[in-house]
Formats: sequence, C-alpha cells, structure tokens
Amino acid sequence: LPYSPCWEPYQRYQGNMLVQIPTISDAVDDKNHFKVFNIHINGSYHCSLRYSQLLAFHNELKVEFDVSHLEEFPPKRMLSLNEEQLQTRRTALEKYFHSVCQDRVINRSGFFKEYLLAAQQASSDFVDQEVNLDVFLTNGKKVTVAVGAFEPSYQALEKAAAEMELEDSLTYYFALFLERQNEDGHSWSLIRMLQDFESPYVSMEIGNKETPHRITFRKNFWDPRFVGRLLSDRTAKNLLYIETVAEVGSGSWEVSADMMDSLASLQKKGMKKEYLEQAKTLPQFGYRRMDDILFTHPQEQVGSVKVGAQEIVTCTLEGDQVKLCNRYPIFKMRCWKVGYKEDTGQQWLNFHFQLDKDKFVWVTLLGNAVPFITQLLHSAVYELLRLKSGEDIQTPNKQPTQRKPRSLPRVKFDTSRSSDPRCRPSSVSSEGKGDDRRKPLEASMASYEGEEEHPSHQPPQSPQGNGATGNGTTGSSTVREVTKKTAKIVKQPAPVSKSKKKYSLDTSENPTFQFGTDDDL
Repeated sequence: LPYSPCWEPYQRYQGNMLVQIPTISDAVDDKNHFKVFNIHINGSYHCSLRYSQLLAFHNELKVEFDVSHLEEFPPKRMLSLNEEQLQTRRTALEKYFHSVCQDRVINRSGFFKEYLLAAQQASSDFVDQEVNLDVFLTNGKKVTVAVGAFEPSYQALEKAAAEMELEDSLTYYFALFLERQNEDGHSWSLIRMLQDFESPYVSMEIGNKETPHRITFRKNFWDPRFVGRLLSDRTAKNLLYIETVAEVGSGSWEVSADMMDSLASLQKKGMKKEYLEQAKTLPQFGYRRMDDILFTHPQEQVGSVKVGAQEIVTCTLEGDQVKLCNRYPIFKMRCWKVGYKEDTGQQWLNFHFQLDKDKFVWVTLLGNAVPFITQLLHSAVYELLRLKSGEDIQTPNKQPTQRKPRSLPRVKFDTSRSSDPRCRPSSVSSEGKGDDRRKPLEASMASYEGEEEHPSHQPPQSPQGNGATGNGTTGSSTVREVTKKTAKIVKQPAPVSKSKKKYSLDTSENPTFQFGTDDDL
C-alpha cells in the first residue's frame, strides 16, 4: 500500500467525532427553569446538558487526564446571562469540545465514552430496561436481540453477532449502522455508523420521532483481502454475500456487462464463495455511495459521491447514466476540514487536493450525507494505518473497561418556552430549502487561518466567508494545523510532543475542524 506522511496525524488523533452545539433550549426541574445546550455528534442530536453538568464533566476530566492543552472552558458567572452572553458561552463550549475530541487519549478513553452514553441517557424519555432491538440485514430480513435500552453499540453488535452464530473473532469485521426511510416509503438511506458512546436503541428512537429509522448489520472494512478471512465462516460468508448482491443490484459500483452476466450466473447457481471471489476483484468493491451531494470541482454541480478504500469519487448523472467521474486519491489529500451552514444546517467537507506536482485545489462537498462521508473517509485512512502497522481488527475481549462517571440527572424540557430538540429536525441534518444548496459555498464557509511554517511555504487558503454561528460572523468547528517545527496553542502554550513531529492547535476566531500536515507530497 502507498504511504504518505500525511497519515501520521490520523494515527495520533484517532477520534471520529465532530461535536456541535447549534442551539439552546429551555428545561425545568422541581425548583426552577434553566437553559440546556443541545449537543450534536456527527451530524445528529445526541444530548442536552446544562452548564453545571458540563462544568462538572470538565472538573472530572482534569482529575483523569492532562487538560493543559485543551481550549479554555468558559468560566462560571455569578449573575444570569443575557441572550448574547449565552450564545458566547455556546460557542466557547463548542470550541472546548472540539479540542477534547481531538485529543486521542481522551477521545478513546472509556471514561469519555461512558460519559457521553450517560448524557444520552439523561436526555431521553426511556427507562433502563430490557428491550427487543430489531437488527436488519441488507436483504430486509432481521434478527431480534434483547438488549438494555442504554447498552452501547458494541455490546448490541456482539449480541447480534452471537444471535447469528458469527464467530467471535469476526465480530468487528462488521458494525451497526443507522438508516432512515426515504420519502418513497420503501427504500432506506445510510445515516452513519453507530459509535460506542451511544445506545442504538435510543439513537433509533430519537430518529423515529421524525421519520422511521432502523438498525442494520453491515461489513466494516474496505480492503478486499479481508474477504478471504470471512469465507471460512458460514455466517460471515452469508452476511457478506447478501450485502454484496444488494450493492451490485443497486448500481452503486461500476460493473461491466460481462462481469454482471458472470455474477448473475453464479448467483443463480447459488455459488456464494465463487461469487464473492469474483466480486472482490471489482475496482469499486466495498464503496459506499451517497446521492444528492453538491461538489465544487471541477465546477459546482450536484451528483453522487462514492467513498472507497483509497479514494473519493464524485459523479454527475443524467437519468440513471453516469456522465462524468472525478477521482481523488486519499494519499493526495493534504488536509481536510468540516463545518456546517447554520442557516440550513447542512454540513460541508473541504479537502485540499494535489492535482499535480505544484498545484493544489480546494474541493468542497455539501449535503446531508457529509457527516457520513467524513466518517467513512476517517475509517478508510485508519484501516490503511492498521494494515501498514500489521495491527489486526479488534476482537470482543479487547474492549477497554474503565469506571463509569457518576450518573446525570434526567433533563425535562420546558416545551412552553421552547420546543423539544429531540422532536424537531436536527439543525445539523435538516433538509435545505429551495435553491439554497446551489448558492456559492464561499459565502457560507468558515475561513482558514494558518501560520507560515517556512519562508518558502504559505499554508493553503480555503474559500472564505461567513460561517454564521452564534453571532453570525464566525464558523463553528476547530482548526488543527499540523507542522514540523511549531507546536503552539492560541491563548496558552502547548506541551511539546514526545514524537518527532510537533502538532499545533490553532483556535482562531473563525475555526474549522481540520486534520492535515505540511506540504510533504
């Protein structure tokens, strides 16, 4: 596999979370009214917490980890805050959580995952009891497993795998995904892969308040070489066969007419192993396709995006026929950033791509599926790193265990003052209206502010404009600029990394969440 120094930051910061706090709601307890901050993770509503709960989390974090390099937590005030001050606090909390999520040690800790799980529990209407969870396959069939209402995703995954008699060592070649029913009433769209810090049951039921959602069991790897390991297990082979047949039939992958005839013949004969052996030779085997995405290169247009093991492919369509495709290999991406447009809630992904030896361009994707695209892009890079280092896919007994943080009090929303954030479309994943999606993206994206690393090199400049968060003038994510010779944090010095490379966290007034490296390519 090709290797690039740009993958080093992913190995150091393996977090797969983008935290946003787009809104504030009213809540009430037995004594008084108060405000809660609505927290969205990876494009979907996760929980609502009051400031005192977030402050308690910060204090616990200081006991468990080194937090000297994190963004400053907004200070407590003695008097009540007005609306402008509340929005300032919201923005500061968002920046703080960006820095928390970019810390690999904190992000991967059992403490942090259990806290987020407890926060989701506190923001839900459910009680901690055993429930029946339907886990669907890509052919529409399902298995039903008994899980706790607040059990995390990995426990539900292990139970579903055991129910299907899948070999334990192959469990994490698969994952649980959340799907949403489309407007036609019978097809489904992938939303995201479920993470360890959330309950599949609660996440599904929150989604069901707006449109039907369901949990699906799908493969969780990219490299076709893993297929050989699954063929020795009957259940794994059947699961992979069902999903591959569905993907080939949906037209998501590029399949020649001759190959389609050959696969159809093998399918008719019931030769599953031979079918998979032949299907894994397809150039786009395992690719995930998302439709209705606006992209800006080579020109601004709407089409579909496919994410594969080593590339992103953008395609324009005329009816059902592919008109034009552009390929962007991952190892030629210098860095990427994500953010969201607060007016429509749509997220954007912006990556800096090397067209030729001396030419880089910014490519932007905008649409409701961007959080999932970002999640897939991260997982593809992480798998490349695992293959390079020789690390195998984890097994169930490798899950880290740490003490749970104290439980959080239940949040009761005051719907007389503001609507319940769980019962309205997420501001991060809401549908765009009219032609807003086609408006030039530069007017809605946060600017990039880097620092000069070398007299001969100036960091790339992304499209600039209003990110429009809180006060309507700034973006709403965090910038990470990776350099060889600098390591600093705005507002306070950062500890020097023990590794050869040094990392810096630039939290400018107009931030965006970014992974990147210097111009080694």
